Amino acid sequence: MRKKKRNQFLLLVKDLKEGENNLFWVIKSEELPIPDMAITSDIKVKMVIKKSGDKLLTSGVIDWTALVTCAYCGREFTKEFSEEFSGCYVKGDERKLPADLALNEDEIDRNYYLGDFVNLESLIRDTIILSLPIAPQCDQH
Repeated sequence: MRKKKRNQFLLLVKDLKEGENNLFWVIKSEELPIPDMAITSDIKVKMVIKKSGDKLLTSGVIDWTALVTCAYCGREFTKEFSEEFSGCYVKGDERKLPADLALNEDEIDRNYYLGDFVNLESLIRDTIILSLPIAPQCDQH
């Protein structure tokens, strides 16, 4: 019987200590396909998670290299990326919040999780996608 590989994007909340937790991991580019971006290196994630009860504040940086096309000359070139990110995860179900409850500005980036795991895949994927320049320029431009 083959053992199922644990999803590397799932973070077991009970494994985190109260206060600051420093995490680092490397993701193979084929394990996180990004539309319209040819990632040519491993994706390196450095993250600090501050745990306070069921609330997790995340911040960190993601480093990778990708092949992009210059918007001016049309040639492909390799570009190194280093993008900072942050987020907030709160245990609970956002669908059970009262409909008339207005979110303040601090809560707009709040994510909710149920159970014992937080899935960080969308945080990492969104950070990478949003970092892609609209009109990348090679060194000649």
